[in-house]
Amino acid sequence: MTREDHRRAVALDDAERKLMVLAINEYGLAAQGAAELLPPLVGRLTQEAWWAYIYPLADSIEAHEPLTDLDWARALLLTEFAFGSDMVANARRFSPRGDERWVLVLRSLQEKLFTERSTQLLVANATYPTFDDTNSERTAILPMDLGDFAFDDDERRLMLVSLKAHAEQPERGYGLLAPIAGQKTFDEWTAYIDHLHRAVDDEQFLTELDWSRVLLLTEMGFISSLAGFASHFRGADQYGIRVLRTLQVTIHRGSLALLFIENATYPWIRYDTDDGLAHE
Repeated sequence: MTREDHRRAVALDDAERKLMVLAINEYGLAAQGAAELLPPLVGRLTQEAWWAYIYPLADSIEAHEPLTDLDWARALLLTEFAFGSDMVANARRFSPRGDERWVLVLRSLQEKLFTERSTQLLVANATYPTFDDTNSERTAILPMDLGDFAFDDDERRLMLVSLKAHAEQPERGYGLLAPIAGQKTFDEWTAYIDHLHRAVDDEQFLTELDWSRVLLLTEMGFISSLAGFASHFRGADQYGIRVLRTLQVTIHRGSLALLFIENATYPWIRYDTDDGLAHE
C-alpha cells in the first residue's frame, strides 16, 4: 500500500462530523452551482463522476470510516467552500443554522485536518479540462448594471485584509483559486490580485466580474486554511463571519454567479444532453 493509499481515522467530534456531512450534502441541494466549478479540484471531469465521489465521501465521514490524506483534504476543501463561499456554493444557507457556532467548528476541523501537504496533494491531483474547438468560445460577458456598492468600514477592512494576504503570498491560492478566478498563469494571478487590492483600497471603479472575484478571494481568504489565510483571523472568527455574510449580501446580486462561472479559465460541465447525463 502506498502512502497515498493509506487510510487513517481522524477523531472528529459530533459537531465537526456533522458540519462536514451537512456541507458536502449541500452540493446536492442549494449549492449545485458548485458542480460547474469544483469537480476539477477533486480530480473529476464530469458531473457524473462528481456526484459519484461526493456522496460516498459524505457517507464515509458520517460512518466514521478512515480516509486517505487526499480524501480528507478534499473533504475539508469542500466543507470550506460550502460554508464560506456564495460565489462557488451557497454559503448563506448556513446563516439560519448558526454561523457563529459553525465557524468555530470549522476552525477546530482545520486544526485537525490541515497540513501544508494537504494543499500540495489537492493541487497535484486536480484535473483541469482544457479548451478545444467546441468550448473555446463558451465564455460570455453578460451586460449588467449592479449599481454602486456601499461598503461599511468592517466590510472594506475584511476585503483589504484578505486581498493583502493573497497579494503577499500569491502562491497560496494559485493552484486552487486562480483557475476559478480566471487567471491562467502565476504572473497574471499575481498582477490581478495586486490590481484588486489597490482598487479596493483606493475605492476605484471595478467591473461586476472584478467584484465577484474580490468576493471569492475574501471568502476563501477568511474561511479557508487550504487556499486562504484562516490563521490570520484567529480570535476574530465570529466577528469575521458576521461581516462576511453582510458582504455577500452586498455584492452577490442577480446573475453575478453566472458571469463568474462563465469566466473561469476552464470549460465547465452542464446537464445539456437530451438524456440529462453529464458530459465534458
